[in-house]
Amino acid sequence: MLELLGLDAEAERVYRALLAHPEDGVTVLAQRLALPEHDLRACLDRLSRLALVQPSSREGIGFRPLDPEDAMELLLARQQAELAAHQQKVEASRAAAAQLIAECSSMRPRGAASGAESLQGPEEIRDRLARLAAGTRHEIMTFAPGGAHTAADLEASRGPNAALLDRGITMRTVYLDSVRNHQPTLDHVDWLHRHGGQVRTAPTLPVRPPPCRCG
Repeated sequence: MLELLGLDAEAERVYRALLAHPEDGVTVLAQRLALPEHDLRACLDRLSRLALVQPSSREGIGFRPLDPEDAMELLLARQQAELAAHQQKVEASRAAAAQLIAECSSMRPRGAASGAESLQGPEEIRDRLARLAAGTRHEIMTFAPGGAHTAADLEASRGPNAALLDRGITMRTVYLDSVRNHQPTLDHVDWLHRHGGQVRTAPTLPVRPPPCRCG
């Protein structure tokens, strides 16, 4: 019940027993809870580290529990301090990330600042597509004007596509009619259909713009 505040179930049980039976010594309390004495002492150690119990000065009584109201205030204050420390780490991480982005911005190709993004090679393209896919919430619609893809490219796309479809993302893809003559693409289309994707073909599609070469 109090695990969110850092008090495990067994230690909470011991704490509650101390509140209900403040006159019990360690031996009597172990018998009452049917706990081996070394397990009880381990719980008492945890409670002591949390400052929820203190050694008792009374003869025959091992520990004195902290008043429940004070105990809960103490646990809440400790948790708030931990959350504040975690938030500071998050803010420090955010600042470090922003600094890295700023330092690397000068390494981007010319034209990137205008909103264009330059990707070199299939690995960078796949990584960028994977990041875009991870942020997708509802639907992906794709024109594929480049004709047939290589079997390796099609195979590489199946893992990310399956992850999207498993998340319930709608996938609609339009290929050129010419892919009907390319067996690897037909096999991929069949795979998409079997996993819930929607595929159509068209005689023509908008042509991708050529890469920008600024110099």
